[in-house]
Amino acid sequence: MRLIAVTLIALLWAGAAVAEGASSLYVLVYRQGPAWQVDKPMGAQPSIRAHGAYMKKLFDAGVSFAAGPTTDVPGGVIIVRAASLDEAKALMTADPGVSSGMFLGEVHAWTPVFRSDQPLPKGR
Repeated sequence: MRLIAVTLIALLWAGAAVAEGASSLYVLVYRQGPAWQVDKPMGAQPSIRAHGAYMKKLFDAGVSFAAGPTTDVPGGVIIVRAASLDEAKALMTADPGVSSGMFLGEVHAWTPVFRSDQPLPKGR
């Protein structure tokens, strides 16, 4: 339930991009994959640094504008702009965290209905 609430808050904030005529919005949801090492926390997973660098690259390029780990279960959420569902899926497939099997993911097209002008609360 908390994941849904956090995702909705982030997505509401993201609605400004659609109002400004940006590409379509997509939500990428990450969860543990087959290569996840259950005896290690997320920060100690072998592919986590490469995954983090990829997330920063997407953010710096303006492709994503909200991303972060889930705090109730290992995984995460990222909101991206993409021209199509296939392009959004390709963004997830190119993630080293996914290609290594550390994460599995889902990609969902999303259209904001409600949004807030307030910034997202800061994480940890």
